[in-house]
Amino acid sequence: MSRRSFSYKLLIYFISFPICFLTCSQRDSGNVNGPTSMILDSGLIFGAGINMDASVQGTDVKYQHQSEYFDVVRDAGFQTARWFIDPTAEPDHWEDMINEAIERDLIAVVVLWADRNWSSKEFVQYWEKFADYYQNYPRDKLVFELLNEPEAISLKDGTRSMGWINAAIPAIRKSNPDRIIAVGGPGFNEAENLVQYVNPDYLDYSLEDGSGFEEDKNIVGVFHMYLPYYFSHYHSSHLGSGWTDIVTEKLDSAASWSKEWHKPVILTEWGAWGPPGNFEEDFYSYLKHIVNETARLDIEWIYYCGYMNNQWPFSIFNTDTGWDRKALRILTGREANISPSVSPLLNSEFNAGIRQWKTRGPVKISHVVTAGLSGDSALKIEFAENAQAAVYQENLGTELGRKEWTDGKRSLISLTKGSVYVISFLAKSLDNPGSIRIGLEVRSTEKAIWSSETISISTEPEQYECNYTPSEDLDDLRFLISSESILHKFYIDQIELKRL
Repeated sequence: MSRRSFSYKLLIYFISFPICFLTCSQRDSGNVNGPTSMILDSGLIFGAGINMDASVQGTDVKYQHQSEYFDVVRDAGFQTARWFIDPTAEPDHWEDMINEAIERDLIAVVVLWADRNWSSKEFVQYWEKFADYYQNYPRDKLVFELLNEPEAISLKDGTRSMGWINAAIPAIRKSNPDRIIAVGGPGFNEAENLVQYVNPDYLDYSLEDGSGFEEDKNIVGVFHMYLPYYFSHYHSSHLGSGWTDIVTEKLDSAASWSKEWHKPVILTEWGAWGPPGNFEEDFYSYLKHIVNETARLDIEWIYYCGYMNNQWPFSIFNTDTGWDRKALRILTGREANISPSVSPLLNSEFNAGIRQWKTRGPVKISHVVTAGLSGDSALKIEFAENAQAAVYQENLGTELGRKEWTDGKRSLISLTKGSVYVISFLAKSLDNPGSIRIGLEVRSTEKAIWSSETISISTEPEQYECNYTPSEDLDDLRFLISSESILHKFYIDQIELKRL
């Protein structure tokens, strides 16, 4: 959809609902109400929000975004979706995703993971280009969060990182004079850094009309909080004594910043490892306390996270079982109605190479960009013979050196008894037709669970499907592709395992 047609649709929408638009656009930005329930409050900026740690193209550890994700986010009662934008991508890379969010009446918060090799000039140029591209989008439906956790990109000097932000805001304001801009401090966006750095001492920019930070009613402060850290980031940890004081102290600090500068403050990341990685009672007590305290202090929040992959211990959404219902009741007061139909497989369109696809036996795999299937990338598989050779995907191991994959006690691929699962993919054989099978086995024991009938692959691109209905609940599964043809070479792409 072009920006012109999107802007026209929004104009019609706002003409149809003038009262709502006026309320949202002209609200006093110094007053924020916490999302204590899902009764829509015109005084809210974000309402209850959820981080979506996914990617438009997908990576080898993150799910590829599908529009269905926004359906389940909205159905769950969230009003805001926040996600990271890639500094290597042009602004139009995110257009469909932003449009899909707004069309579902979600607020889109896009936050930049800046390139660690950038200069201040390159950071400003990026935001100026991004702001110009989206200047006609509604100011309160698309929010720019300028810089995520500077220390994570080795930008450790607080004065330097604030200098980047100080230079970027005037560049954005040239094309977006009233866009909501979210600004956090240096480090990992801690509350204390918000207080120390997000103020006129470090943001001393002056716009053409002579106004600056203090006069800008469309600046909101942001902070992150993963405290106590021993609980939020580690498994099987009980909440010790005094943890509520630790949390409340940080929230009080952020609220004091809001009061001093007459600007809203948003907790754009908070969360902890969920069950079974942490104890259920402690996890839900943690959620309740923070929801209650932020409501008391008029702090809105965006929870981290809805999903990255099914093994990610912070996720409260699973592609097979849906939302963690108890967590959802605490966060939004809702019961989800939409049953998800999304695949648990990672990098199934091979945009991020082939690292999460492994082999056993006499078979070779490679990444190709000339297969003529879906998009630019595909997987090339070359079977030498059929003796137990297979290409497979299973639970993540120690990729990226992260303990979360193995210590979170979760399964990448799981199936529910009695549900019908559809396995689909695009494929074509090279040289001569051949045949393959799709299979499932338990990763830890290599016990075979199911194998499809023989699937004949032609030399022309085609889509293939097969179904499986498990007779019991299954987890820790390995998804396999094997061949019944000796010396079989073929391309495969867009592999999905979805519940019908």
